[in-house]
Amino acid sequence: SARTIGAINTVVARRGKWVGHNTDGVGFWASLPVVWKRSVSGSSVLILGAGGTARAIVKMLMDQKVRRIVVANRTARKGGRLIKEISRWAPRVTCEVIPWQSKSIGKALSEVDWVINTTSVGLQKSDKLPLPTMAKGFSLKVFDVLYHTRETPLLKWAAHHHFPAMN
Repeated sequence: SARTIGAINTVVARRGKWVGHNTDGVGFWASLPVVWKRSVSGSSVLILGAGGTARAIVKMLMDQKVRRIVVANRTARKGGRLIKEISRWAPRVTCEVIPWQSKSIGKALSEVDWVINTTSVGLQKSDKLPLPTMAKGFSLKVFDVLYHTRETPLLKWAAHHHFPAMN
């Protein structure tokens, strides 16, 4: 999977050789409550970010038969590359990249079941995600990959809107 994803985050010595793995997708999946796992198949997901963690989680979501992936990234080119990879991995999945701004993200939030932040936004207290202030009528599950801090901007936003959330 690390070769497919194009990112390694763990290296293990095996028979005198170093072998690289990517544990982000497996770690994401293993950390989800059982109740949440059952709702992934056929769902739509907004991914914030397009780096190695995003690719690993997207690959795991593809394996679980999600229906649609929307990617918002700070650089559109990188988001577009991830969309191309998704299209190769799962040609039947609807994919799109959107601008990193609250209007675009707000529209996407009204059409998805999940929002997953795979960016570093939230490591600094001054960091802000471009999330809409109003989120009434949405039904979302929220996941933030950041684990260095318990209250990321995304988790605060989710709590304010009473969405189930975890990191």
